[in-house]
Amino acid sequence: MDTDTRQPNTAGTGARPDAPAPAWARLAAPLAACWAAIYGAVRLYWAATGLPDFPPIGSDLVFFEGAGGVVLCGCAVLIAGVLSAPRLPRRATRVLILAGVPIAATLVAMCALLMLDIAGLLFGLGVSTALLPMGSRLGCLAVALLLTAALVAAHRRIRPVCAYCGRAPHAAEPEPGAVPRWAFAAAYLAAASFALRIAAEVAAVSGGAQGPLTAGAGGDLATLAAGSAFLAGAVMAGTVLPLAQVHRWGRVWPRWVLPLAGRAVPRWLVLGPGLVIGIGLVSYFGYAQVEMVAAAITGTGGFASFGGYGTAFFWTAVPAYLMWGAGLSVAAASYGIRTRPRCGHCGRGKRGMPESTGDHSE
Repeated sequence: MDTDTRQPNTAGTGARPDAPAPAWARLAAPLAACWAAIYGAVRLYWAATGLPDFPPIGSDLVFFEGAGGVVLCGCAVLIAGVLSAPRLPRRATRVLILAGVPIAATLVAMCALLMLDIAGLLFGLGVSTALLPMGSRLGCLAVALLLTAALVAAHRRIRPVCAYCGRAPHAAEPEPGAVPRWAFAAAYLAAASFALRIAAEVAAVSGGAQGPLTAGAGGDLATLAAGSAFLAGAVMAGTVLPLAQVHRWGRVWPRWVLPLAGRAVPRWLVLGPGLVIGIGLVSYFGYAQVEMVAAAITGTGGFASFGGYGTAFFWTAVPAYLMWGAGLSVAAASYGIRTRPRCGHCGRGKRGMPESTGDHSE
């Protein structure tokens, strides 16, 4: 029988063949099973006794709050628990990976309201943040991340790749500056979608609406400062951030950024916000888009009169947010692949970010 082992396949990588897998790879599945069981027990209790009144909107998760959330946690426990077995047939591992990917993705989507928590914590803007629902969302996100780590570790165990970086022995390593066309297209889609979102806001505000991008206008100094900070952050996330994923100045500080000109931009300074904001936008506004479509089908009206905005605004702004997030996520994924540093275990890969040079172009 074809069985899995805990030793990473490092043939041709320069790594020691008897080297153990990294600690995170050994611990991810057991930790995922344990935490999913704990969080699932909490959700089972809430499903049996009734969900608490979660302020400010009465919900902690989206899509699956009650029994559905319990079932998903149970599936995560089962998958992670089986992946924790010391030896597992490769075919069974593949089946578990295929089953686990949509579960992990669904768990991430269920935490979509974390975008409101982040906005409330950073900018205020009248968005109240309650600890209990935010803690529940963070707990659900932890299940998703731990399960994802377990799936990645399992995938690397059954393939001839380095257990530390996932690189295959003879795979071509992309140059940091070799940006594929699809990544350029995704980055500029994100920027164009942000411009569409701003255009929708301008049109709505000219009609008397008051929304997040105009928050603070006419208020006190603190409210004005918070609104200005939010607007500045939105502009950065909609223009500079997606384009930094595909242009050289996202990897090397340009000449006008003194005294950093010519030095490497920290990889996670660009990649981290790109992934978090991109996935967050897709999760939150993907949920909003589903709600809008459901409301249109059932004739319940949905967002038609929210905050003085018309239906046309929401059918423009929400898809724009969704495309913004999707484009940013794809561009960030490309950036992450192209800038991966050399693996200290197998020695494969190039330096993801260039060293300081005398070249101050751009």
